[in-house]
Amino acid sequence: MKIRTGFRRELDSYYQRIHINDFSSFIKSDFRDGQLFDLSQERADRNIRESREMMGKIDGWLSQEDITWEETAVLKICRDFCAYIIRNGEYYWYKFNLTHNTTPLPYVVKRLETYPIRSREDLDAYETLLAQFPEKLRGMLEKLREQEKRGILLPPEQVGIVIRLLESLISPPGTLLKPWNRENVTVEIAEAVRGRIGRSLAEFNSTLDQMIRDIRDSYPSGSREILPGLCHIPGGEEYYRQQIITYTSYALEPEELHALGYENLRITQEKMRGIIRKLGLSFDLKEFQAYLQKNRICFDNTPEELQARFDRAQGRIEPELDRFFLRKPAAGCRCQALPKSKEGTTSWGYYSVPIGEEKQGVFYYSAAELEQRSQIRTAAIVAHELLPGHHFQTNLIAEDASLPMICREHFNTAYADGWAEYAADLAGEMGAYDLYDLYGRYVWDLVLCCRLVVDTGLNAMGWTMDRARAFMRENTNLTDSEIFMETLRYAVDMPAQALAYKYGSLKMRELREKAQGALKERFDIRRYHEEVLRYGSAPLHILDEIVDNYIFSTNQSGK
Repeated sequence: MKIRTGFRRELDSYYQRIHINDFSSFIKSDFRDGQLFDLSQERADRNIRESREMMGKIDGWLSQEDITWEETAVLKICRDFCAYIIRNGEYYWYKFNLTHNTTPLPYVVKRLETYPIRSREDLDAYETLLAQFPEKLRGMLEKLREQEKRGILLPPEQVGIVIRLLESLISPPGTLLKPWNRENVTVEIAEAVRGRIGRSLAEFNSTLDQMIRDIRDSYPSGSREILPGLCHIPGGEEYYRQQIITYTSYALEPEELHALGYENLRITQEKMRGIIRKLGLSFDLKEFQAYLQKNRICFDNTPEELQARFDRAQGRIEPELDRFFLRKPAAGCRCQALPKSKEGTTSWGYYSVPIGEEKQGVFYYSAAELEQRSQIRTAAIVAHELLPGHHFQTNLIAEDASLPMICREHFNTAYADGWAEYAADLAGEMGAYDLYDLYGRYVWDLVLCCRLVVDTGLNAMGWTMDRARAFMRENTNLTDSEIFMETLRYAVDMPAQALAYKYGSLKMRELREKAQGALKERFDIRRYHEEVLRYGSAPLHILDEIVDNYIFSTNQSGK
C-alpha cells in the first residue's frame, strides 16, 4: 500500500508517544522504551492534548487535492483512533485498572518472566523495569481510592477476584529469574542478578502485600451494598453511550442493541433446533443439552484430551485457508492450557501475539472444570481466536510495514472481534465443522446474543446481577462460574465491550452480502477478504466506505 512517507512518519511518532493502556497494548509490550506502563491521569491528559493536535494535522492532510483513496481510508482510520484516545482520557476515572480484564499486571509479569538477558546492559534495563513496579502499584491503588471518592466503586464480588489476582502475582523465589536460566548467561551475570534483582523482587512482593491489605480495609466484607452497572454511577449513563461508540463504531441507542440481542437469540435458537432435527432427534434445546451431558458428548476427561481437541480443530482449518485468502501471515500459532494458578482469573482464556523471540501466537485456554464443561464450542473458539480469526488478522496486518503503526497494531474491538466472529462462521463454509461443531458454534453465538441483552440491561436499564445471571442461565449453556465472571465483565470491567462481538459480526456479514449482491458473478471471496483485511483494524463505519470503494473499483475495472 502506498502511503506518503511524511504521513506515516508523523503518525508513527504520535503513536509511539501515546500510552494506549488497553489489554492489546499490554500483551504486545516488549518494554524497549524502558517503561512498564503509565496509568496516571497526567499521562491521560497528555494523550488528549497530543491526539487533538494529531487530529488537526490529519484534517489538513485530508483536505489536500492530491490525496489518494488509500491514503484517505488510512487517515480516517488514524483520525478515529485519535478520537478513541480522547474519549479514554476524558472518562479516565470510570475505568478500573485492577480488575481481571483491565489490569496490565498479569501480562507485564509474564513478559518480564521471559525478558532476554545476555549482557550487563540487559541486566541494567531489566532492573530499571522491575524497580518501577512499587510506584506503579501504588499509583493504581491511589486511583482506586479516588474512584471511591467519586462514587465509582468495586462491587464486593469483584473485590475478591482482585485480591486473588494480586495474590497470584506475588513472586516465589526464582519465578522472575527465568531469563537468566539459560546457557548463554555467564556465571558473573547470574550472580549479579540474584543479588540486585532479589532486592527489587522483595520490594515488589512487599508492595503487593500492602495493596491487598489496603483493599481489604477499604472494602470490608458485607460493609455496604454496591450495585454493578454504569446506570448506578454518577455520569455513568453518558459514559456508557460513549463506550457504545467505542465498541460498535456507531452512536446506537442501548434499547436498539437490547432488542437486536433478543431478535438474534431467537434466530440462533431456531438454527440449533434445525441441527437437532438433522441429527434425527426430537429434543427441544434443554432436552438436547441434557442428552449431551448424559452421554458425555464433547466432554474431555483429561487435559491431554482437551489439548488434542484443540489441535484437531486447528488442523481442519489450516488446509482450507488458500481457498478463501490471497495471503496468510508468516507467524504460526497454537493452543495451550493456562497454568492452573491462572484458571480462576478468566472465563475463557486469551490470545497472546508473537512478541520478540516468540515465533508463534498462542491461545491460552482454561482447562478447569473438565467434568462440568462441555467442549462442544472448541472448534468455533479456535476459528475466532486463531484461524482465520484474531491471529490471522492481527499478524497479517502487523507484517505489512507499508502501513502506519496505528493500522498495524491498534485493536479496534468492533472490527477485530467482528472479524473474529465472522471468521467463526467462515470456518463452517470451509467445511471445518461437523454437526456437533456447528451446534457448538451456535452455543457460543447464544452467548453473544445474550451479551447484547445483558450488557445493555445491566448498564442502561437497571437490571440486577441476579436477573442478568438468570437470563444467561436460561438462554446459554455456560456454567455458573462462567456466568459469574461474564456478568462482572459486562457491568464492571469493560462495559459495552461485549457488544462488539455480535454487532460486529452482523455488520461483517451485512457488508459481504452487500458486495456479493452488487458484484454478482464478479464477486471473488479471496479479493473481498483482502480488501477487508488490508487496512487493519478499521472502525466499522470506515470499513463500510472501504467496501463501497471496492464495489465501485471492481465494477469500473470489469474484473
